[in-house]
Amino acid sequence: MSCSAPYYLKKLEKYVCTVKLVDETLNSKKGDEFLSVTCFGNNEDGVPKPAKMGSILRIHRGDVRKYKKIYQLNCDSGIKAAWALFDSSDSVTPIKHTGNSYTFHDSDVERLKKLRSFAKKYFETVKLDVSTLAEAKDEKKDIDLCCLILDKKIKEKKLVIRLCDGKEILKLEVDPKKYDYVSPQDFVLVRGANYEKGKLTFSEYSNLIRVPKDYPGAEAISAAVKALKPSSELKKEIELFTPAAKAAEAGLTKILDDHKVKSYSKLKDLFSTKAEAGKSTYHKIKVSAIELGPKDPHEWIYGVDKKTQKQYALKELLEEPSLKKFDLYYKFQLFVKDQSNTKDNNLYICFLCTMDGKGTEFIDVPKEHDLKDKSFFKKLKQVYMKLTRSWAVLDLMVEAVPVAGGQPVYFIVDTKVI
Repeated sequence: MSCSAPYYLKKLEKYVCTVKLVDETLNSKKGDEFLSVTCFGNNEDGVPKPAKMGSILRIHRGDVRKYKKIYQLNCDSGIKAAWALFDSSDSVTPIKHTGNSYTFHDSDVERLKKLRSFAKKYFETVKLDVSTLAEAKDEKKDIDLCCLILDKKIKEKKLVIRLCDGKEILKLEVDPKKYDYVSPQDFVLVRGANYEKGKLTFSEYSNLIRVPKDYPGAEAISAAVKALKPSSELKKEIELFTPAAKAAEAGLTKILDDHKVKSYSKLKDLFSTKAEAGKSTYHKIKVSAIELGPKDPHEWIYGVDKKTQKQYALKELLEEPSLKKFDLYYKFQLFVKDQSNTKDNNLYICFLCTMDGKGTEFIDVPKEHDLKDKSFFKKLKQVYMKLTRSWAVLDLMVEAVPVAGGQPVYFIVDTKVI
């Protein structure tokens, strides 16, 4: 059903994990009965680390204990016990086992078959005893959750996982060296999380267990997401992390004026052609954005003094007593790859600069009151995430502006993020 992460127990000088096991001899209707197994090992590999709910654990020479009228099982691989971990699929080869070898008999094949048949019925009907993300904020400690992973990335030496339970989204910060077996769009059981300062964190024994998509916990989240209205903010945020069925249907950008350009240009050709002095040309391109620079939307915004034409960054603008004397504009660059030429793996740069009125359709140019509005910058952050998704394909109209030496610089124009 679940398993803690292995952790070091100093007083025993051993690694420990606790596992919740079920089989057909326990009450499979209520789902609240299980056998608790504590596994001990001299090192971290001495204890099982199941990555998926429904995995099967075989234990040799375990010790049965009774604590407060409840039976428990201990498995110490450092003394006499041993274990073998099997996937929930049809394989009879263990994922991991103690020692250099393991025994396996015909009776084991039948037992695995019987357990898998039980597990299919059990986990497709039993309701998981978990909290919601909203309840996690009140419970604070040792919270179990079932969530969909929207995003996973390293940030400031932490692995940040963005989780959704169909009603809310929260970030989970964990050790970057762990959990390489979970990916975006996976459903997971979050075991033993803590809520603090607006995010979830893990204790040494907290863990993530993958939940198959046809299990009730995962299906409930899928149903909740599908039921969201398209106009809801949660639906929009979830879509930022959800791959479109077809990249061409993603609808991330729209060209507003095609300048009578019919076909897409290859970036390799554009960037190897010199422009005619004093003449701008327009080109339609299909790209994926690998990164935006600067990455922080606060650094996209500038102001130009209407009288002196001196330019100011956002931090300088906010120090001015009056913002009315400034025209606000965006300035950033997109690092892109060509999607119209799959053989071209080069990285190219396109610019957005709205100071002269061009490209203002791409993102709504900020107003004076936006500069101190947190929700405005949250929307800009969503634009950043939307443009840099790995599956996102952008249709852009660019203007080639000649600079010294005839090498053109490409500015985004007449295109809107939708």
